[in-house]
Amino acid sequence: MYKTVWLLRRNPAMTQEEFVDYYETTHSKFVGHFKGVVKYFRRYPAQDDSGGQSAQNTCDCDVIMELWFDSKESFLASHDHDNEADAAFWQAALEDEKKLFDYGAEGWQRMLVIDVEHETDLSSPHFTSTYE
Repeated sequence: MYKTVWLLRRNPAMTQEEFVDYYETTHSKFVGHFKGVVKYFRRYPAQDDSGGQSAQNTCDCDVIMELWFDSKESFLASHDHDNEADAAFWQAALEDEKKLFDYGAEGWQRMLVIDVEHETDLSSPHFTSTYE
């Protein structure tokens, strides 16, 4: 499994609620064009501006987006721009990103690549892991 994890900041002209609504109803549909995606998650960290203890748990991003692929090759193939339809798709996705994300700010996006991941089975009496 090959996973990309994106930390993205919303356009500051949007409220968090507007951002989530637009992302879920419009922008998320672009992933349907990606070849090889096997899972797609959007996680919205809780935001606490009160300065209390829970503020320590806030993230400098508005969404954590995950795209899962079967392999690195599958990930690379998903970004092909070989024909006019692909080029038009990428241009439309880019224009939509400019509406949704804080595109002009430095650090508005960060991508992490996860190629090794282990899960612990919490239902197991010995908390077995996928790590061997």
